Amino acid sequence: MKRKILPLLMLTALLTTNTIYAEININDINNSVKSNEASQIEKPKTESTEKEQKVEDLEALENKPKETQTKIVDVFKNISNSQYIVRLRTQSKQELQSLYDRGFRVFEITVSATLDNQIVLADNFSEYFYRYYEAYIQRPTIDEYFSYKMKNGETQMSIGDINVFLNNYPDARFFVKSLDTEKNVFDILNNKSFKNKDKLIIETTDILGNYKTFDNVALVDLKGENNIYSFAVNNKDKNIMFVYQNTSPNQKEMEEIKKAKRRVYEINKPAITNKNESEFDGYIYSIEDIVNLPIAIPQAVKSNNYIRPAIQNDRFIAHAGGKVLGIVGTNTLQAMNSSYARGNRILEIDFDWTTDGKIVQLHDWASFKKLTGDVFSNSYYMKYEEFKNKKMINSLKQMSIDDTLEWLKNNTDAYIVTDVKEDNMENGNIKALTEFANSSKEIQSRFIPQIYDTVQYQKIKDLGYKNIIYTLYRTEQSPYGVLEFAKCNDLFAVTMDNLYRVYTTLPELLTNNGIRVYIHTENDKTKAKAYINGQKAYGIYSDDILSAVELNS
Repeated sequence: MKRKILPLLMLTALLTTNTIYAEININDINNSVKSNEASQIEKPKTESTEKEQKVEDLEALENKPKETQTKIVDVFKNISNSQYIVRLRTQSKQELQSLYDRGFRVFEITVSATLDNQIVLADNFSEYFYRYYEAYIQRPTIDEYFSYKMKNGETQMSIGDINVFLNNYPDARFFVKSLDTEKNVFDILNNKSFKNKDKLIIETTDILGNYKTFDNVALVDLKGENNIYSFAVNNKDKNIMFVYQNTSPNQKEMEEIKKAKRRVYEINKPAITNKNESEFDGYIYSIEDIVNLPIAIPQAVKSNNYIRPAIQNDRFIAHAGGKVLGIVGTNTLQAMNSSYARGNRILEIDFDWTTDGKIVQLHDWASFKKLTGDVFSNSYYMKYEEFKNKKMINSLKQMSIDDTLEWLKNNTDAYIVTDVKEDNMENGNIKALTEFANSSKEIQSRFIPQIYDTVQYQKIKDLGYKNIIYTLYRTEQSPYGVLEFAKCNDLFAVTMDNLYRVYTTLPELLTNNGIRVYIHTENDKTKAKAYINGQKAYGIYSDDILSAVELNS
């Protein structure tokens, strides 16, 4: 049965109110006007028939053909003690860990945005900050935020720390709210790549905001059974929940929520007897209110931490394929074969584009021309056929992408780190990695893409790549900005230069947080040993140090 149109007066009220609670379809409005004009021959709809219609709508929704119906994944499926939501007070690592160890699995956090649009756990940077940091501050950068020390030796958190916590404890869930009136925190979060975003429940009163991009949304203090009905029907592909903090749902509103099979929570009110108490799915408790709650400790669950592939000699990456015949930076077949024969299994290869849109192995066209002896040519870039027909010095063989794929087929334990140039191809990195992804899945899994900014990460992840390196030579992101991105996502490593970044706080920050660091390009054995033994880096990119044996010889 088709959905009956809401009465015209109700639609008018929805359109004129300051807060719009549902999407209004102009065709529905036109149909409603026609229906009103013909009201003298059409029997008015009664309250009981409206209720019957809503039930039929929801039943029809459930009975839709499987190919057209989007299944909602219950964010609380198999989550123990999900009826207890604990609101963090200090929002420190120690407080969160203590609550989890006691058996709580669902938490409410309050976040604010830093000056550089990172998200941190803080109600605000005034009263809250003074209470727990003994400092009144202006909105800080992420680096400034972590420079402050919490009282009692506790440790502050960012949203990246929440992602790390969810990796360690996949059965945790977080309601996320914000009191930040100057920055759209949820818009910032929406545009971030964040591994465990599906375990966050966004609390919002801004129902016309960007909540629709999140899987799980808690509408706060939403009143009106028709509004509740509209959101239940119009957001069938999402976990829409209802949270009541400053008010409570009446009986009709509660019935509407239950018909829609949506969850409903309320702030714990121990001094008030609520007649709908048994119908709530849970309560949000303050730290003070949970002291005497009888709660069982659930069984431990397996962590969901990123696992790198096991690769021989993975501390050493052959830069541009490695040195061959005393020449560096060739990206040639002989360089790759020589490095492989010396025990190297991860090769960094430079890729660039021909003028007719083909991917080839070379660092840049000027150096390629030198390697062919063609230093007087007026043309700079080449077409693919011209590239293939060039004769390189010392009988070196240049490589096309087809040659690259064939080499990987013949060397089944080798991996290639990509360094795609974009000087003559817009979005060249994404386009190249898309082509690589069209090879077999087994071959694709042995490409380790490098990304040059944080925006590229999710695009490349969506192509099916599991092992990604964030290389910093094209970005000026701050140390804690880099760390925050690394905490929010699965990274094979972060790569930085051996001239500046290696001497900042960044290597130690990353290493202390369990994130691998590679330094490029290092051919000095003494320095390489100092990086690795001093725990500044896990490994190096090098032209001529390609294994532990060679480093220590």
